[in-house]
Amino acid sequence: MNREIARSLIEGLEKKVGVSLPNPSEFMDLLLNTRVPRFPDFYSAIADNRQRIDEDDRFHYLSIRRILRNAAVKSYRPNLPERVYNGFQDSLNEVVGYSSDAIADKARRDYTISSIMAHSTSPYSLLGKIVTKKYDDPERITMIKPVLVIPGGDVLEIANFELQHSKIDELGSLGIKKRTQLRRFR
Repeated sequence: MNREIARSLIEGLEKKVGVSLPNPSEFMDLLLNTRVPRFPDFYSAIADNRQRIDEDDRFHYLSIRRILRNAAVKSYRPNLPERVYNGFQDSLNEVVGYSSDAIADKARRDYTISSIMAHSTSPYSLLGKIVTKKYDDPERITMIKPVLVIPGGDVLEIANFELQHSKIDELGSLGIKKRTQLRRFR
């Protein structure tokens, strides 16, 4: 990936989270040193990373997880066994929790998101993750949300996808994690 595309993705990431990243050059180096997906691959995993962002009563860990190849969505047409397997995998992921691989696959299968990616001004998009915790209970995760950066994409539609696949922890005071999806908005 060239520096201009990487810079565009990092700037898009900063706009998504609404704050300046503590160390944008760290994310830039990760993008520049990660093998970009080649045909027929849809995504490449990025080495473990995270940056902490502090607010008044809570803090967030932001990580970038996958580089997505936008052109790969154009040729993706699952056959019947793949659709059955995808449905089974989606059900399993609801029980198990958050998976960047699963979110990337859901983005590729989502008609609206795949259309946005196919028409993007960039050859690549970025999938990240933000984990939110409160200072008064730093062991408890209160929210896990995907962060999807598609250059030139419809901000509202992308936000709807992110919210649809966000997880919140309603219990947790006893270590019991009940995960539910946030509601979509329109």
